[in-house]
Amino acid sequence: MKTIACLIARTNSTRLPEKVLRPVGRRLLIEHIIDRLKRVPELDDIVLCSSTEPDDQRLKPVAERNDIRFYAGSPDAPIERMLLVGKSDKADTLVRVTGDNIFTDPVYLGEMLRRHEQQSSEYTRIMDVPIGLGAEVMDYSALSHCYSTLDPDKSEYLMLYMFRPETYRCQVLLPESGLEGPDFSLTVDTPEDLHRSQFIVDNAASGDSVTYPEILQLHRSTGIPHFHFEAAARIKLPGGRDIAFDAFKADMADRTARSVQTRLERGHYAAAIDNLAA
Repeated sequence: MKTIACLIARTNSTRLPEKVLRPVGRRLLIEHIIDRLKRVPELDDIVLCSSTEPDDQRLKPVAERNDIRFYAGSPDAPIERMLLVGKSDKADTLVRVTGDNIFTDPVYLGEMLRRHEQQSSEYTRIMDVPIGLGAEVMDYSALSHCYSTLDPDKSEYLMLYMFRPETYRCQVLLPESGLEGPDFSLTVDTPEDLHRSQFIVDNAASGDSVTYPEILQLHRSTGIPHFHFEAAARIKLPGGRDIAFDAFKADMADRTARSVQTRLERGHYAAAIDNLAA
């Protein structure tokens, strides 16, 4: 089994221009994600998948100094970039990680990859944790099939088309009791999100290496700004549509209920962190 992580990133963000190149603590935002992916032993390679647009070439030296590969492909079709990388590398499994998920969790990603292989899943994700903490694990063939049925303009919303238990063998990982956080957000899309990320790195004992349980503890003890995702907040959908966060959660809960589910046992996260550090 060959597994490639595709870090999808560009510099053309509108609400927070060039967010992937913003400093957070001692690293650029995108370097936090790269560092976290490097902690996942189940990954065979990491590729920063960007575009051929001139502005995006600024990401190439970032990839080089962090010892990962850089691929420039279609500006408008991130799935196509993933598939071309997967085809070139003869990958069986692709991991989709977006450039706004600064706190992508290596413990959960490693667990998803192991269980994805064990269950012969076509799509695996984690639920009941903050938006922006997880990644998506996909079978190359299933992703190729999905892309063949998809309008390329909608490829930004890949999760909605792959997380379909009626079409693909979907698996959902659930956190251990006490580590749930479905109403929180850790993704970076606005200046307020960037401020939240900086606050976490500045105030967590582990700094740049802060873990998810430490983030939850920091919120309980101090309160993290802009952490709570309001029920009335709007989630973007294909075709310029959007829905309230509560309606989005209900849809995700329905998809989860129709997928293979695994809830981690209490103490799993702490034990996994110790193993990664060993």
